[in-house]
Amino acid sequence: MVGSQRFGNPGATPAISANGTRNGIVWLIDTKTWNGADRPAVLHAFDASNVTRELYNTEQNSGRDRVGKTLRFTIPTVVNGRVYVDAKGELDVYGLLVGQALSPVKEEDVPVRARPH
Repeated sequence: MVGSQRFGNPGATPAISANGTRNGIVWLIDTKTWNGADRPAVLHAFDASNVTRELYNTEQNSGRDRVGKTLRFTIPTVVNGRVYVDAKGELDVYGLLVGQALSPVKEEDVPVRARPH
């Protein structure tokens, strides 16, 4: 199955998360082209069993979830139920909110070593 979302040069490298063998999610970051202007990255989450179904992206509620300025060749990192996205001069961390879609974690909840300088 092929999704309809297109990612420009350099494309996107997926990261996969799941709850055991259930609820698989394909995570991708839309970055900028090699000569493109600085802009926010966009984190996308797709249903792993049907990649045509986008579950979430950070522009759905950009006031709350927008990622920092994009870096090329960025790969989302998924650890312990959180998704980490590196951006220019910062690290954005996303996790579940009770009864809601993904959203950024408050800075005070992020370990000091992961906070932007």
